[in-house]
Amino acid sequence: MNSDNTSYGLLMYRTVRGFLQVFLARNGGPFFAKKDAGAWGIPKGGAHKYEKNPLQTAIREFIEETGLIPNGPYIPLEPITYKTGKTVYAWAFEYHEATEPHIVSNTFQLEWPRPSKASRDGGPRPSKASGNGKPPKSGNMRTYPEIDKAQFFTIQQAHEKMLEAQKPFVQRLEEHLRSNMK
Repeated sequence: MNSDNTSYGLLMYRTVRGFLQVFLARNGGPFFAKKDAGAWGIPKGGAHKYEKNPLQTAIREFIEETGLIPNGPYIPLEPITYKTGKTVYAWAFEYHEATEPHIVSNTFQLEWPRPSKASRDGGPRPSKASGNGKPPKSGNMRTYPEIDKAQFFTIQQAHEKMLEAQKPFVQRLEEHLRSNMK
């Protein structure tokens, strides 16, 4: 089950005054700090070598990235495959609490700032050359939350905020809920 080309995630939803809302997260770190539209998605991640159950991996990732404990039942959603070839498996579940969820994400370390594009492309290098033919690194390790924001959105808002490739998960959830109301 362990593959760099596979992720597992959960799509949390709720109904407020008859309207469906979905819970989306935005990645933390410097690459997403100024992005909003098209930068949100479901909390997800890859399996550890020892993991054999895809749903349990999705639950673990959701807990790690949000600090929230999901409660089933879980609705399997048809997987999506990105243009890069990465496949994402997802399950939806309903949020029943009366309060807004407050996330507490795990963290990661990243060297930031990174060397300038000119130095990566063989252009002028900063004055402190590393001596090994590679651009020097900044040496500044910083800690970032894996998820820096997460919240519920209406379906219309979700379509504006979500990564294009993950939008089918919301459509599949809507279809599932409609078919079960009949």
